[in-house]
Parts: sequence; C-alpha cells; structure tokens
Amino acid sequence: MVIRTKAHSALQTTENGSGRYLLPDEDLEEFNQFSDAILQELAPKGAYQRHLATNLVHIEWDIKRHRRLLSAVLRTEFRELAEGVADKGVPGRATISFAVHSEFNLGRSLLAHESEAEEVLNQTGVSRSEITAAAVLARRETVAYHEARMGDLERRRRQLLADYDRLKARRSLPDDPDDAIEVV
Repeated sequence: MVIRTKAHSALQTTENGSGRYLLPDEDLEEFNQFSDAILQELAPKGAYQRHLATNLVHIEWDIKRHRRLLSAVLRTEFRELAEGVADKGVPGRATISFAVHSEFNLGRSLLAHESEAEEVLNQTGVSRSEITAAAVLARRETVAYHEARMGDLERRRRQLLADYDRLKARRSLPDDPDDAIEVV
C-alpha cells in the first residue's frame, strides 16, 4: 500500500519532485504550499482531472513568476534611475545638481521608504511616479514581453479551467441513466 501525503502530491507537480521546474530564486516549499492549496480547492478525481489540475497549478505559478520578474526588473531600473536623480534629474527633465552623502544610496533608500530619501526626492522636485514612468519606458521591451506572456497564460488558464469544469460536470452526472434529468 502506498501512502501519499499532501507534500508528496505537490512534489509530483515538479519534475520528479526535484524542483527542476523552479527558477533558482524560487522556493520549493512555497511552490508546494501554492500547489497544495490549488489542488485542494480543485479536488481532482481521476488521472485526467489531476493532469489538468497540475497544468493549472503550473500556469498560475507562471503568471505569478512573470509578475515577480517584471517587478524585479522595474525595481532595479527604478533604483538605478533614482541614483541619478540628485545629479541629473529624471531622464527628459532639466539637470538638477546637489550633493548627497557618498555612502547614501538614494535608489535603495527610496525603495525602503526611508525619510532621508524622501527629503532628497522632495528637494529635487522629482516624484516617485516620474522615476517609475522612466523605469517603465527604459524597460518597455521587457515590460511588453512579460505583459504579453501573462496575457497568453491568462487565456490558457481560462480555457483550461473551462475544460476542467466541463470534465468535472460530466463526471458528476449520475451513473444510472434513470436518475438523469433530461434537458431539452
């Protein structure tokens, strides 16, 4: 007799439980919890439902992954652009010049919402939104790529979920034809 635990079922959603599906910055335990939650909610019965449910887990994880990667790219670009604000202003604006402590990292400090960074930003006349807009513009190809991938994944998710729901509804029909309700 084989006993399967929740953790075991989640591990099976990765390639042979090894986590090879995950990127280096992704946590197997987080993926397992994510997978377990979705699989528990979907409650697949039978091999084909489990296969579709596992595909749904991977699509949802991929959407989450693209959001995380896009956020990381924009945060990095924001941090780099913010470092130039004190000396150069936001790209496309007039040059602003003023001294900042050499050990002070404006980009990192702004992301951490430190008060000293807010003061520097206020003195430059540049807003967080302007830096963010410049970051999006500077990384527009990357933004477009991730947004397109998320759109494709979302369409695949909706279709797969519709297929899964139809399969579940079909499997929930009574086995005895005399118990079936005739739909005209």
